[in-house]
Amino acid sequence: MEAKEQLAGYLLVDCATPERAVEIAAALPDARLGAVEVRPVVAGG
Repeated sequence: MEAKEQLAGYLLVDCATPERAVEIAAALPDARLGAVEVRPVVAGG
């Protein structure tokens, strides 16, 4: 999804695995009504 289409907000979660991040995303109310995108974040240093 491109930002020009829709951007309602974002959540940043610290998870041990990508699968855990998907579990958390699936539990969000927005997941039932629309799209939730899960992306990895790499910390810069």
